[in-house]
Amino acid sequence: MRIAVVVPRYGAQIVGGAERHGAELAIELAREGHDVEICTSDAGPSRSSDRYACGVEQQGAVTVRRFAHRDRSSGIRDLDFLIQSGAQIGIDESEYWITARNDVPELQTYLADERFDVIIAIPLLAASTLRAIRSGGRVVVIPCLHDEPAAWIPIVRNMMASARGYLYNTDAEARLGIREFGRVHDSAIGGMGFRTPNDADRPDYSSTAGSPVGDGAPYVVYVGRWDSGKGLGGLASVVCDLRSNGVEISSVFVGAGPDAPRVRRGVVLAGQLDETAKQGVIGNALALCQPSQRESLSIVTMEAWLSGVPVITSSWSEVVRDHVTLSRGGLHYATLAGLRRSIALLLGDPVLRASMASAGRDYVLSSYSWESVMQRVGRALERFTT
Repeated sequence: MRIAVVVPRYGAQIVGGAERHGAELAIELAREGHDVEICTSDAGPSRSSDRYACGVEQQGAVTVRRFAHRDRSSGIRDLDFLIQSGAQIGIDESEYWITARNDVPELQTYLADERFDVIIAIPLLAASTLRAIRSGGRVVVIPCLHDEPAAWIPIVRNMMASARGYLYNTDAEARLGIREFGRVHDSAIGGMGFRTPNDADRPDYSSTAGSPVGDGAPYVVYVGRWDSGKGLGGLASVVCDLRSNGVEISSVFVGAGPDAPRVRRGVVLAGQLDETAKQGVIGNALALCQPSQRESLSIVTMEAWLSGVPVITSSWSEVVRDHVTLSRGGLHYATLAGLRRSIALLLGDPVLRASMASAGRDYVLSSYSWESVMQRVGRALERFTT
């Protein structure tokens, strides 16, 4: 099968769950014998960084084709505010918003002229996905959908109705899509695959020497964007409260963003780490904390379980709560008092902690190994292309 995988950006320095998902899926599809081409923009890791060269290159079994992009995002601040506040906007405004970032008009022309058996586009909220849908090809979207105001603007509803099918990451994400948009499309569960990491390559941060995790106290770790909507302030305050009551515990925040938690005793900002250091910080943690309510899969949850660490998540995150409930790989909380109790419970019960981590690992290997994911994706693509 000849397959195009459309992602907003692609490259070794590109950080983003959807971009990583699309890139790794392309490699797995090529391993299964498909003729795979990644179609993407020339955008670099950030707006201020150099662009990649447009054109075609071969990376192993996958062809990579980059197109020039245009960016008008500096001119949509007022529109951003309206959308995030839940205001109603028209179809033209919503289209302008989605194409203001990293638009690739030439991609649409190319996909319309080429004969791909199927075009897989990820994520839904991307100009590249809109261009893929408008190419007239047989487009399957991996939406990476979560409950946010931008997901409900008029252009997104049009896109949802126009694709050939959808590959959701989880049952919870599929329930959200059907609940909000109805059964306007054929859909299946796909997901992203994971492999067991090599523990020998993981740094040991159990001592403070060379460690990015603070004073050597046991710690819970958050990995991701530092954003006001992620619940990071609540996590930091709970840990500080425990610490003020004599409990030896810290919170470590890996990542970056505009809303970093305030640094104080028990709050460590590790910043952005390379992959080896990140896995080391996760693997030596008491637990991974995922307070964010806006997830369609949660890559870091899977990575934590594969590293032998249980997960604590918000009950209001339907996706991660489902993972935790189905796997028995952690705890979920509805209030900050519940978060406090969850941390204290795991801190005082190493047997329970190990049992949950093991159950989570089994869940990932049975439900989200690349082998199981590609079986689901293969069956779905056969259905979408007949």
